[in-house]
Amino acid sequence: MYRKWMFAVMLTGSLLTAQSQNGSTYTDQMVATMIQQQVVAGRSEQEIQKELTKKGVTPAQLMRVVNQMKADRAESRKTEQVFELSGTPLDSLNLVTEPTEEMPADTLLWQKEEKPLEEQVFGHRFFQPGRITFESPVNMAAPAGYRLGPGDIVEVTLWGENEHVYQATLDNQGCALFEGAGLLPLGGLTSQEAEIQVRAGLQGIYAGLSEGTTSLRLTARTGRSIQVSVMGEVNKPGVYGLSAYATLFHAVYRAGGLDDLAGIRQIQLVRNGKTIAEVDAYNYLLKGASLDGIRLQDGDAIVIPAYQALVKVTGAARRPMYYEMLPSETLEDLIKYAGGLSANAYRKSYTIERQGDNGLEVYTIKADEAKSFGLADGDQFTVGEALDRYQNRLEVRGAVRHPGLFQYTDDLKSVKQLLLAADGLEEDAFPGRAVLYRKRSDMTSEAQSVDVIGILNGTAPDVALRNNDMLWIPSVLDLQETEEITIEGEVFKPGRYRFAAGMTVEDLVMVAGGLKESASLNRVDVSRRVVNQNEQVSDTLSHLYSFKLKEGLVIDGTPGFQLAPNDWVMVRRNPGYVEQQNVTIEGEITYSGTYSLTCKNERLSDLVSKAGGVTSYAYVKGARLVRKANESEIRQMEQVISLINKELGKEASDSLQLKVDSLITVGIDLAEALRDKGGDADLVLREGDRLIVPQVDNTVKIDGGVMYPNTVSFESGLTIKDYISQAGGYASAARKSGAFIIYMNGKVDKVKGNGRNQIRPGCRIIVPLKGKKGNMVNTLAMLNSMGSFALMAASVANLIK
Repeated sequence: MYRKWMFAVMLTGSLLTAQSQNGSTYTDQMVATMIQQQVVAGRSEQEIQKELTKKGVTPAQLMRVVNQMKADRAESRKTEQVFELSGTPLDSLNLVTEPTEEMPADTLLWQKEEKPLEEQVFGHRFFQPGRITFESPVNMAAPAGYRLGPGDIVEVTLWGENEHVYQATLDNQGCALFEGAGLLPLGGLTSQEAEIQVRAGLQGIYAGLSEGTTSLRLTARTGRSIQVSVMGEVNKPGVYGLSAYATLFHAVYRAGGLDDLAGIRQIQLVRNGKTIAEVDAYNYLLKGASLDGIRLQDGDAIVIPAYQALVKVTGAARRPMYYEMLPSETLEDLIKYAGGLSANAYRKSYTIERQGDNGLEVYTIKADEAKSFGLADGDQFTVGEALDRYQNRLEVRGAVRHPGLFQYTDDLKSVKQLLLAADGLEEDAFPGRAVLYRKRSDMTSEAQSVDVIGILNGTAPDVALRNNDMLWIPSVLDLQETEEITIEGEVFKPGRYRFAAGMTVEDLVMVAGGLKESASLNRVDVSRRVVNQNEQVSDTLSHLYSFKLKEGLVIDGTPGFQLAPNDWVMVRRNPGYVEQQNVTIEGEITYSGTYSLTCKNERLSDLVSKAGGVTSYAYVKGARLVRKANESEIRQMEQVISLINKELGKEASDSLQLKVDSLITVGIDLAEALRDKGGDADLVLREGDRLIVPQVDNTVKIDGGVMYPNTVSFESGLTIKDYISQAGGYASAARKSGAFIIYMNGKVDKVKGNGRNQIRPGCRIIVPLKGKKGNMVNTLAMLNSMGSFALMAASVANLIK
């Protein structure tokens, strides 16, 4: 005990300064102390959780405290090899803090891993804490048969001619004091017997009790606890304080439930050294028997013995698991305990596997032998499944009015009788190809043709059927190729449609939802495949028919033209139809926002003019254009990534986290575009373009192979070396000749000479590192951090040489 208390101090000591972070009024140290006090008092995990929850401790704080206790325990393994929390190893417990469907809110704070149901012993989990609550009853009227003892409270109520209420507590001698009547001995009496005793004692005070004009009622409830020992195959054997009303099951529950060796068919109640009762838990779990006749008393001992015989049930039983069997019980009893057999069970015989002296033995037990076949420890009882086979089934499928299953009887055992039972053939039936499928004796299948028309009109003999025969009547539709036509282009629901005879172009357009606004009324094409019935090879692949439409009707084309199976119809787009195309301009612009393109060749300068021109704060040379990538540009990006993968290797390339982006940055010179409107620098805009005109950024960034990457003020006239010196100079691995500049407008330029005239406000100077791969990784990482795939792509050709 001393070692356990010392270890409790070690556990709680590390929590002295920890405070609650979840709204609790208790510090973590206080919660740890409360847990340890509850453990030493023999409380169950469920009781600890409920008690702390009532006091306002949050689930999050409980989890934090217990995890800290586990961590402290791991640090102290050298001094204490085995520490148990309420008898359960701390490391084997899982903390439950949030209720779920599988773990309701009133379950245990700590929950053991549970075996699959088929691996459990029937009855054991009913005693598992948290599975079923066997809490001791308190503050309730004494049940029938309960005998009063010291500490119990009796309440006597008088009404009628006399009215009075007495309340008395039994003393150590079992006597209760009643005013005017003195001490009355009630110890050892039931409530009914005590009522008679009190009535007799009060008759001298209240004459109405004798004359029948005053009524009396006695109610008893316990105010005492008893000490009960729980021994044997339980998880936490020991002495427990219980309510005087507690039953034998309450005690087993408080002892942490049963261990794997426990037997619950012969639980012993020992009093004064003698076994006064033997309880079979199966009577209570399966038959609903009551424990009212078995009352615990102070000093009682409950002994859970090891099981004598454990038998496993597998297969088609309703409750396959392990069962404890008594020596006198048979296989028939086991089947009852397992809830009986499943609906698909094979019931003529069963299989028992048993460990013999020289190895495993197998017994085949007929159904009528189950009531006399005894079982042994370790037996495995297996219930097989019945064959998935009908004993009296006929089936008809296909073109009959009521296909399905039919019962094979003396009145329904031929093809004609089966067809009549199915209400005859459908109109599309093709009876000349009917097939009868049946099983041979070796369970292989065979098929035979049936002359259904001859059988029905009497010109062919009827065919006798067998069990499990299946008759298939095909439809003429089953023997035809599925006929479809296709429509594509400017209709609302393009796709494939089922062909119908007499369908026209107008019909198909309507089925496809009608024409879009963008549809051309002057060009609807129909392509028809060439089918050469004479099987001669032809150079012609298809025939093309063109039509004009007006208000959905054909006004020009082949007169009376009707569609044929597999025709392909294309509704062309009107070449003069153009949807609005929008572009955006933002930044230092007079009227920023979204504008629609008014012509196909609208340029940068046109957009700036529409927006009222740039403001006085605009840095026109730094303007950049962000564009939505088209399919061709996306393919180019993919090719760049593929090239980088080959040069760097997949692992190094993946570390850059490169990906194809739908937006690209286009390098522009807006100042030149505004000076020479319509010139080469004045790019033509397209749908989705976004022109950004920034403020002046009067800084220069220096990155890459320098001693100290830095951002400095722009000064006109400085050379590349001047800026590099402001970054601490070149690094030892710098490739000086490979330096290049990235401008705000998205352009990239290699440094030429001293670079005096190349450096502009807002630009970025990149100094690569020596070595192709190091240079690639370094530079691409920097470019990627800028979010511009276009810059990266523009640099690849210069970097890989």
